[in-house]
Amino acid sequence: MGFSKVSSVLVVQAIITLSIVDAQLTKADVHDIKGLLADMMREDVETNAEFNLIGGCLRLMFHDCVGGEIDGCIQLTNPSNKGNPAVTAIVKDKLKYQFGRKDTTGTCPSRTFPDFTLNPTGYLRKKKNFANLTHSQAVALLGCHSTGRAHVESSGYRHSWVVDNTALTNDYYQLLSNTSLDWHVAYVTHDGVTKVQWELNTGTKTIMLLHQDASLWYKIKLGNGGVPTCGYPGSPSSSDFPRLPECAPSAEREFVKAFRDDLLLWIRELCDGIMIMTTVAESNLIDPFD
Repeated sequence: MGFSKVSSVLVVQAIITLSIVDAQLTKADVHDIKGLLADMMREDVETNAEFNLIGGCLRLMFHDCVGGEIDGCIQLTNPSNKGNPAVTAIVKDKLKYQFGRKDTTGTCPSRTFPDFTLNPTGYLRKKKNFANLTHSQAVALLGCHSTGRAHVESSGYRHSWVVDNTALTNDYYQLLSNTSLDWHVAYVTHDGVTKVQWELNTGTKTIMLLHQDASLWYKIKLGNGGVPTCGYPGSPSSSDFPRLPECAPSAEREFVKAFRDDLLLWIRELCDGIMIMTTVAESNLIDPFD
């Protein structure tokens, strides 16, 4: 069961709002609102230990519902999807949100994930629907990986990007910019297909970076089979991969440093980027509650 463009964009705006304006809300208010949002997303949330509210909403909003297309839909008459009016009443004064989006009636064709491993921000900014993004906003949007987790059966990659992927933090930027950590290259094989990612054993769990994540800090160069020819200076040598020379710094490094050092700056750039993505392909949008 998916989300409509209308519902998912509203929900992700609500969650980001909870992350930055909770000074005006009590802990009980925040708890109640998150419960309402969870009820909208999944009926059995209380029994699902891996349920990730913010990661799920961001995935639905970005991967399914942005860019003039809708890859998921919602049955508004299904009792499991109740809760939207109550949530709207609670957060309406806190949201920069416009109404007027329409869900498509057909099904979008299946597509292969875009290969933007070496220049992710350039890819985003060249896309028709994202052309108005600034360089800083494109880097901020990739920070949403901090709330996600890769599943090998779905994408061919594995692990989450940060240790705690249940909160909206700037840990993603802190980790990928820390060159003293033992980031190393690892093979991931599933159903006969092998992919390459960066991994780090934190002592409590293994986390990962894709090449497009690492390329926010370094100019990653890939050789045969997607294996990098340069990387982090602390990357240990293994039987599969020799120690790599350090890559040259990327053009995105200044933004990574800024977001690493200032959480609220990242949140502001992230919100602005999301607003651009969710409005640029739309027309005749109206302000809420007019």
